[in-house]
Amino acid sequence: MIKSLGLLVGFRMGRVDETNYDGKKSTTNDIEKDGFRTPPHQIVGNTYFSSSSQYTTLSNENILKASPKSFADFNDSKNFKDFIPRFLEFKELEKNNEYSCTHDDVMDIRWDSEFANFLSFEEYTKLLSVMPKRNVELPESWDKIIEEYYKDTTECGLKKQISDWINVTKELIVIKSEDTEESIKLKEYLYRVMLPIIESFSKPIPDISAANTSERHYWSEFGHRFFSKMLQDFVGLDWRAMEVPVMASKYHKNYGVNHAKEKIAEGKFADLLACLWETGEEIFVGEQAGPPSQQDLTKLSMDSFKLHHELRDCLNARILYSIERGDFDYSKRIVFGILGYLFEIKMVIMWRDGVYVYEEFGSLKIPSHLNKISMMKSGMLRLLEFMIIIKSEVQNTLNVEYNNDAIQFLKRKFNDIIQTKPSPTKDH
Repeated sequence: MIKSLGLLVGFRMGRVDETNYDGKKSTTNDIEKDGFRTPPHQIVGNTYFSSSSQYTTLSNENILKASPKSFADFNDSKNFKDFIPRFLEFKELEKNNEYSCTHDDVMDIRWDSEFANFLSFEEYTKLLSVMPKRNVELPESWDKIIEEYYKDTTECGLKKQISDWINVTKELIVIKSEDTEESIKLKEYLYRVMLPIIESFSKPIPDISAANTSERHYWSEFGHRFFSKMLQDFVGLDWRAMEVPVMASKYHKNYGVNHAKEKIAEGKFADLLACLWETGEEIFVGEQAGPPSQQDLTKLSMDSFKLHHELRDCLNARILYSIERGDFDYSKRIVFGILGYLFEIKMVIMWRDGVYVYEEFGSLKIPSHLNKISMMKSGMLRLLEFMIIIKSEVQNTLNVEYNNDAIQFLKRKFNDIIQTKPSPTKDH
């Protein structure tokens, strides 16, 4: 059973009175008062994860020291075995590119990646065809709620103005007779993430898109909420935002060649990090590359480089934890991430199939102008699908039934891995 975040960290979440779930009367949720604000202890850098006694995975130094290793096994690929030779060919071409993810045996199959451009159109089409299908079906009520909220016109057919957006946002926390518990949860979520944006557009100069808006202000007030609240309310994960230490990357040593690259990877701090309460496994990492209104391709390159390191380290830590516990499906573990640049936040997934596979699931575009709010509909639906996949992975992790035979069999494998020195050589 996933524990309630409200109980564990003492954060008073605005909740609908239980007596109202039967729909016999309509009322307003107390989140209108203060529920959309992020608790102060969750917007600052902290050492909570490393000091918490309930996180057994993070306290295992052997796992942390081994997580920077490459667990790639090119002969073990199932889905992409026909593409391993091409990947190795591309890796050879990239050997002088210190920032290439191929050094970490990461096959970046995102449509705009260097590896995707290296492949011919026919090859890339075939690669996508052999990918595991992530079919997600959203509840019908969720589709209806998203469709209704993000309409760009009023019931009279007029284009929505700021006053209309304020009204429809506040209506989200009014319980109606036909509302189910799941639909109420989604409406609460939409209220919490959209109200700060609506309030911003009600200002003479919206701070969400002002020229002097900093990365920290944009991320803490607007960007991270869409994912942190989703991870909290729907998946039940613990999260922290703004300069959060990634424990799985604690011992990542990199190559020790370039000072700038060295500084990037030694930071080991993410803009958003989420863990399983029960095991402490870091399963979700997010980075925001610069402020929303200023292009910074250098920051984007640095954070992209940093994110694939963090995700690979977190995936390795999850694999090692599964092996230690005797889970024969350890190779099926996956991790999730987001990379924000300007007003777009891309959702990514990393998993292992001989190499580390890095795929893009979709993106969410935060509105830079009032007229762009209605364009969020497709991105929000994709985000909800992303959430369901994360929730499924969490449930699969927590529902594993371990047995003594498996534990004994995998214990040798675990010891062999953790006794091997990490491949990077530079000492901190």
